[in-house]
Amino acid sequence: MLAPSLYKIFASCCLGLALMLTAQATFAQKLLTLEQSRQMALQQNNQIRIQNDSISVAKLGVERVKTNALPSVDASATALYLGRPLSKYLPERTVSTSGTVTELIYNGGKVRNGVKAAQVNVDVQQLQQVKSRADVIVKTDSAYWQIVSLKEQITTLKKSRQYLTNALTDVNNAYQAGLKYKNDVLQVQVQYNQNELQLFKAENGLKLAKLNLLQVTGLGLKEQFDVLDTVPFTPVALPPDSTYDVNIDKRPEVQLLNKSVEFGELQTRLAVANMLPQIAAVGYGVYANSSTPGAVNLLGSFLGDGAAPISVGSNSTSWLAMLSVRVPVFHWGNYRKAVRQQEIRTHAKRYQLNDGREKIALDIRRNYNNVTEAERNVSLSNLSVQQATENLRLATDRLKAGTITTTDWLQAQTLWQQSYTQAITARVDYNLYTTLFKKAIGELE
Repeated sequence: MLAPSLYKIFASCCLGLALMLTAQATFAQKLLTLEQSRQMALQQNNQIRIQNDSISVAKLGVERVKTNALPSVDASATALYLGRPLSKYLPERTVSTSGTVTELIYNGGKVRNGVKAAQVNVDVQQLQQVKSRADVIVKTDSAYWQIVSLKEQITTLKKSRQYLTNALTDVNNAYQAGLKYKNDVLQVQVQYNQNELQLFKAENGLKLAKLNLLQVTGLGLKEQFDVLDTVPFTPVALPPDSTYDVNIDKRPEVQLLNKSVEFGELQTRLAVANMLPQIAAVGYGVYANSSTPGAVNLLGSFLGDGAAPISVGSNSTSWLAMLSVRVPVFHWGNYRKAVRQQEIRTHAKRYQLNDGREKIALDIRRNYNNVTEAERNVSLSNLSVQQATENLRLATDRLKAGTITTTDWLQAQTLWQQSYTQAITARVDYNLYTTLFKKAIGELE
């Protein structure tokens, strides 16, 4: 058996080693802040990556449309070999190459308006990215505050378990002394069991909430991390809600509707261009190498014996140039009807723009009200916590003194736990509503 002094040294070493291992495990975990979570989500979220690719595709579309204004060059090559009896009349072997150069001179503004339409598509994709970034931030904030909320709820449930443990001891002692009934002990025990179940569910919920944040931020689902333990409350100074009407045009949804109207107008111009003349210049060149005699024998057989011989060289080149003009004359009103269709579509998009602006104005006011109500809720819930804490302290003293029933003490304990949970929820709601309000006025980046 170890001497007392050696036993103390051994115990101290074991304790020090345990603390060291705990510290190392804690240090190995990432401690994520809200801002870090947002940055990782914006960099690694799959939806953001998809939008980045969409922008790249749209920019390439602009470059492609611009090439329609440049000359186009096409080349082709052909090799021909003929057997008998055709080779008696035609060249047995022929190799030819040709090239065509086409330059568009006028097409009713199709290229110019096509470039503008492609650029509008780039703007649309960029606005979609802004919208996606705001959505990702909201999802990140929601996932982050859910974790913090569950951690605080677990802390509250553990405090509640301690209260119930102490009360169970006091009531059981009173029962043993004949001052309480068995039913009083069972009531506290049932409340204790319910608290344990709530604690178990909260711990499972915390694990799931962490996985949710890992998915939103693009981290691996096996990544170990932790967040801050409390939900902060920092009031935001808000001017009267009527001043936020000017923020409507900052919303990407409104800007997307504006781009939709602009795109519709360009589509109308493109439809009109189909009714205008199209002019193009074309140059064509050809080189051929063939075996003799070529077409001499065939042509001579038709002209007779007295015809002059025709000499065809084995190498020959030629070229031509032409101007092509296409003018739509009569198509049963097809082009005109297409223009009218596009005008109606664009008109409908203007109605959508007006409707969207009105809905966003309502959305701004709704989120403004949510923030102000959440701020008031935080103040009232904090006051409720103070009152419930004092009420539970008085109830606990009276329970020990035997001047209060177990049912009344359990009610006080339940009110205390509910007040703490409501206070946590109020602070979480305030932080989330603040984020949603910034999104509503187009200032969430």
